[in-house]
Amino acid sequence: MLASILGQYDGAFAAGELRSLWARGMLEHRLCGCREPVPECPLWKDVIATARFTLPAAEMASIQATDLRTRDYPQAWVRLLARRDVDSQMKASVETYAAAHSAVGEVTKAEVIVDSSGYPLDAILLARGGVDLSVIHLVRDPRPVASAWATQRPLDDTADGAESTFRQLNPAGSSTIWSLWNAMITGPLARAVGAGRTFRLRYEDLITDPAGAVDAIARFAGLDPASTPVH
Repeated sequence: MLASILGQYDGAFAAGELRSLWARGMLEHRLCGCREPVPECPLWKDVIATARFTLPAAEMASIQATDLRTRDYPQAWVRLLARRDVDSQMKASVETYAAAHSAVGEVTKAEVIVDSSGYPLDAILLARGGVDLSVIHLVRDPRPVASAWATQRPLDDTADGAESTFRQLNPAGSSTIWSLWNAMITGPLARAVGAGRTFRLRYEDLITDPAGAVDAIARFAGLDPASTPVH
């Protein structure tokens, strides 16, 4: 919701969960918001053709599925603390992700790309790889988060109309992810993007005062407050 709002500002584009471009978009042909399969969507077709990807889609998706999962975060945190560099394959995946950001900007002419992927380790690697990032840290009470994860929710983004659902987690699993991700954002990610580049907002405050919260985020992101879609 927040990403969609920010994408309506002049000079901004809401790219959705850009991390899913390779596995769900290019390989599985999931539907874009325009209801076309991603490879056939006019915008994403241009993005894919413009991007100078270092890795093919299958290899990029494989790295995300095997080396950038939440279970890999503790080990990654140790590497970050030890200031150890990533291997050549991971560097190539960072270059590929960065190329997607660049291509989206080139195709849409937007100065601010809103990527709602939400994976802090991805963002840390992008920042360390030289991508100019600012972070909006939207925090929600873990109790409704656990409830949402435990509830089966349908997805309607398959091109063949087959039903699918979001992944479900029990309260212990969702609490672990909530704690680990928020710690990664306030710790290594905040350091990676630099001082003053992280904006923290409670979900409850956004719902209570959407106009005020969105205006503050827009000013933080360098967007023109006058073009706000929230009144």
